[in-house]
Amino acid sequence: MRILAPAILAIPLALVACQPDALLPDSLSALRITHDTVWSAGSTVSISGKLRVDGAKLSIEPGVRLKFAPGASLVIGESTAGSIIIRGSTAKPVVFEPQDALGSFTGIRIIQTDGQSSIANCEIHRAGNAQTAGLWISNLNFPIEGLDIIDSQGDGIRVDYAEAKSPHPMQNCRIQAHGHHAIAGDANLLASLHRTMRFTLDEGYGVRIESGTISLPRGRLELRPLGVPYIVTSNICLDARELVMRDGVEFRFEQQGGLEFACFDATQLTATGVTFTATSKAPGQWLGLLCNSRLSPSSIFDHCTIEAGGRRTPGTAGITIDGVKGITVTNCNIRYNKGYGILLAKPAELSTQSTGNSFAGNELGDIEQKRGKR
Repeated sequence: MRILAPAILAIPLALVACQPDALLPDSLSALRITHDTVWSAGSTVSISGKLRVDGAKLSIEPGVRLKFAPGASLVIGESTAGSIIIRGSTAKPVVFEPQDALGSFTGIRIIQTDGQSSIANCEIHRAGNAQTAGLWISNLNFPIEGLDIIDSQGDGIRVDYAEAKSPHPMQNCRIQAHGHHAIAGDANLLASLHRTMRFTLDEGYGVRIESGTISLPRGRLELRPLGVPYIVTSNICLDARELVMRDGVEFRFEQQGGLEFACFDATQLTATGVTFTATSKAPGQWLGLLCNSRLSPSSIFDHCTIEAGGRRTPGTAGITIDGVKGITVTNCNIRYNKGYGILLAKPAELSTQSTGNSFAGNELGDIEQKRGKR
């Protein structure tokens, strides 16, 4: 169904499958779209409740403005998978905004989608709250490009799950928020973050990784600096045939946060100029790094900082190398860790190129060799 647009679209339309002849009220309130629908270029749509798209495709053309009352939202696939295609242009983006310029609205929730959704050249203003993100995606199985989230009232984007083996990129996006994170969710979203992402956030906020394991036994995962830290709240695992962390990447861990490599799959790691730290600099503020036995012996930590870790037991350390001979740790700052700076567990050894490291304030010593179980 194509909805043609006068200046303001008073929408509830014959969109609602059960009311094909309904008169158009002043706004969309507590309605459901169940047939494929197009909101035409230049429309203004007023939404005053929860608008659901179930078993249908909603297409939004360039220049459409959606104005939401307080508490209003757009929900895709709440009961049956639906899809949303936002086709803004750089000159005429699609705009989601509150009816009151100083107000807010609940946001956009994409629960079940059939993989045909896409978001391009879109602005979302003052969406979300302390409990929900401005854009909440259950499964990121579609591309996002040219999205601007402005003055988000909660986290900018939440991603519950993303498929790392065939990631759909988020690129050329900007997120601006005060007192909230740019993006939060499962570790697999890391594979979707493009280097063109730009964030404007308060100090202490970033990309919040809450759980998960990335497994790319035949793939490559590259993490680039985004100008904000990756904030890790639990123990996560990164496995990839090739795992590359670029100069300037910062991981900042909360108390239950930690990072393991090669939990299930053989992994070749190159970490250059990466900071692994905590929200507080006292020893033992996070679990520490764990290099499992499937990590390639040719893996390298070069010019990295590893500090304030060591909560992981048994064998507390900033970095634990478990049963791998030949990993190179060179020119790294390893400091203020509970336990040891480096713990070599089982028959683990550092390579002969492991030189130039600086140690300070590690409670039990700098390097320790343990035999047998960790």
